[in-house]
Amino acid sequence: MKKAIAVLMSVCLLFTALLPAVFAADEELTRPEKAHVSFNEDGTLKILSVADIQDGPILTGLSEKFIRAAIEKEDPDLILMPGDNIAGYLSLTKSAAETAIRNVMDIFDDYDIPVAGVFGNHDDENTPLSKAEQVEIYKEYDCYIGWEGEPMEKSYGNYNIPIYASADSDQVVYNIWMLDSGSYYIDENGNENGYGFVYQEALDWYVKTSDELKANNGGQPVPSMVFQHIAPVQIYDALVEVPAGTPGAVAKFGTYWALPDDAGEGSYLGEGPCPANLDIPEARYEFDTMKAQGDVVAIVFGHDHINSFVVPYEGIDLISCPGCTFRSYNDDNRGFRTFTLNMDDLTTYETSTINYADVFGAESLNSLEYKFAALWSKLEAFISGFISQIEALFKQLFNTL
Repeated sequence: MKKAIAVLMSVCLLFTALLPAVFAADEELTRPEKAHVSFNEDGTLKILSVADIQDGPILTGLSEKFIRAAIEKEDPDLILMPGDNIAGYLSLTKSAAETAIRNVMDIFDDYDIPVAGVFGNHDDENTPLSKAEQVEIYKEYDCYIGWEGEPMEKSYGNYNIPIYASADSDQVVYNIWMLDSGSYYIDENGNENGYGFVYQEALDWYVKTSDELKANNGGQPVPSMVFQHIAPVQIYDALVEVPAGTPGAVAKFGTYWALPDDAGEGSYLGEGPCPANLDIPEARYEFDTMKAQGDVVAIVFGHDHINSFVVPYEGIDLISCPGCTFRSYNDDNRGFRTFTLNMDDLTTYETSTINYADVFGAESLNSLEYKFAALWSKLEAFISGFISQIEALFKQLFNTL
């Protein structure tokens, strides 16, 4: 009996000694690592991209209805927000911005699905609630698994979400890069010069972390997908410059652009994509760095509300997600994009969009509720497109004189 008690006490002492180490190891895990997002038993993983909600402290009723219906219809394993999750310009006090965030996160909190996001150019625009303060609100939600690490000099919120082989496996077989593409680029003279992009400091972190994942994967790159708000400038290398009047073409930068023949099924251009200024050399580094690193399968972005496409370019797919907003410009294609990964071949994926009519039926676009909510966004889209067309026509006219 005494021997048994002695053995039991020894075990208890050993457990007590190891307990701090166990908790220390757990503390070293990032929030995404603790979430342990993994492939299902059937070898699949579905991601739902919810881009450009871009609403204020009073969330549009149809937006909430639409987001909930999409989640319930698609039943994703992971929800990702590629920026403009709120409209800072509609949230002119800290309290208003906090309410705007909680309006969105309260929806996600009702579902047992991990959620992560990046910032867009409008999240902290004209609101006193800083990015750091916004992050703390997101992190109050148990479903939220994003934004780890310290802010960098020019960017905030660069992190990765490892995807594990299974619920009980520690093997990382896929990776999601969540990168801050900035808001607006400020040049050396302190002047705003177009939209932002992924800066070198974030790329240095990406390469370092990518190399670590590769080393832990037997020296092989871990297949990855990037989520950010603003498209890389190479989108205009991937599109095709065409004459005015070409079906499906849009105006931008004084000329017209169309999708290439190998664009994914269902792809369309509703507006010219809006990346950083094409003349800024540093804006090109992201794509070139990822191409050299060899792990990125696709770069996914929002920002351009009425675009939705998959365009292959030099081994990396450039993917635009439609906006779901009812409070900014949009059209009847407003919606979400899904991605389905399969363990059988992680170098590719399946993707599709889910639009308002897909969820509520084609007749829903004729309802008074929808028409009223969509009216102003359609007017904004028309005016924006009209101005771009006039600009392009005048530039082409002057170039021919």
